[in-house]
Amino acid sequence: RGNALKQTVTRDYFGDDGLTIIGSETQSITNDPFNIHDRTTRSVILNYEGKGDTKIFTDAQEISYLQYDRYGNSERQTIDTYSTADMAPDSLASHKAIENNYGAADDTITVLLSDGTTTSKSAIYARKKGNPLSSTVTEYTSKTESSDTLVSRTVSATSLFDYRGNAIDQQSDRFVANSSGELTLVTRTVMHNGNIDSRGDAHSQEITTSTTDITGANLEETDYQVITSRSFDARHNVLNQVISHYDEKAGELMDVQEVRYLGFHSSGTALRQYVVTYADEARTQVIEAKDIVNSAINSSGNAGHVEITTYRRAEIADDTSIEGDKDGAITFIGALDIQTIDTNLADFDRRGNALKQTVTRDYFGDDG
Repeated sequence: RGNALKQTVTRDYFGDDGLTIIGSETQSITNDPFNIHDRTTRSVILNYEGKGDTKIFTDAQEISYLQYDRYGNSERQTIDTYSTADMAPDSLASHKAIENNYGAADDTITVLLSDGTTTSKSAIYARKKGNPLSSTVTEYTSKTESSDTLVSRTVSATSLFDYRGNAIDQQSDRFVANSSGELTLVTRTVMHNGNIDSRGDAHSQEITTSTTDITGANLEETDYQVITSRSFDARHNVLNQVISHYDEKAGELMDVQEVRYLGFHSSGTALRQYVVTYADEARTQVIEAKDIVNSAINSSGNAGHVEITTYRRAEIADDTSIEGDKDGAITFIGALDIQTIDTNLADFDRRGNALKQTVTRDYFGDDG
């Protein structure tokens, strides 16, 4: 029926000139036979940095689709990540069980209409868009799912949708397992998405993060961000945004960041970021300016090689096609230092923290 059982996907990423390749990745994909609805029940993906004969293996993923709905949404699936291409049992790095709840036949959702009023609609409205009412991702150290192998759990829920079925108000609770294998709440993130276009991209966001104490109790607001995303690529990755950080909602401004992204790995990690951080809302007082390059990226988004060049200052052009100022290309001036961080991908823990890494820093003279 034309379904690919085996295929190789190579992707090149271009710099801001649209000509220079700044990175490449290759995926070798093998799918199990497809069912009557042309949906596979299992895929194996071998991930590589680079392409051709010089590509370097990063990790392997085995994705099992345990249950689909009739619209093609995966309701239950597992993702097993291995550090070796032969997926030897002792190379299992992570086992994730994912459950997406799209609602029962008689469930309803709250929908915000274009005039600002709300109404109730069938949950099928969001299901057809592929947006679940809630999702639970549980990670284990083994395929044997038990309290002894439990690592973490993230529970996300959407309470308000727009009239196209896109999520507006969401909450995500992140739990980690303590030494007794009991889940303990670590953070709660509340997100409001606004100015959502017809492609489903949110051009404005408000994100409130609350953190518990060492016992996993007493949530306290620790960060509030207001984000304006000016442009996206064809795969919905944001390319140009400004982020304002506050100590709390309606609180004191901590800093403002102008960020540009170049190229995205399949994991979602940006290959390159330009970040200029300001102390004031008008973006006149530069705190720091950085050019960040990520490579040797695995499917979890961990980067094995990172180069961070810090500059004395930066200038941002005005893009006349975008309302406002300082929304165009970033030009760095006067390099201060370059920091290189190398981490063996096996030395990241199961939550993405580096256990061992080598950091090298070179310092530049006044000529940059």
